[in-house]
Amino acid sequence: MPAVLVFLAMFALCFLVGFKLYPVFFEHWQLQSVVQGFEDDSEIGELTASEISKRFRIRMQTNNIRAVDFDDSVSIEKDDGV
Repeated sequence: MPAVLVFLAMFALCFLVGFKLYPVFFEHWQLQSVVQGFEDDSEIGELTASEISKRFRIRMQTNNIRAVDFDDSVSIEKDDGV
């Protein structure tokens, strides 16, 4: 009986850790997809930095990315149209 309780406690601990970490990894994957979408976008070179920033914010909002503070974490600069 004690071995079963230890096994259940270990299983519950692993489940709890996974349950706590999954949202962080999921949001990271969503943020990667937003950035990849910008890399694949052909018209991004024609936009100004403020338009890119606006589109990035909209995509973050659409993908429900809330843990990243846009103003503190993201900087968008255009250098020779890139």
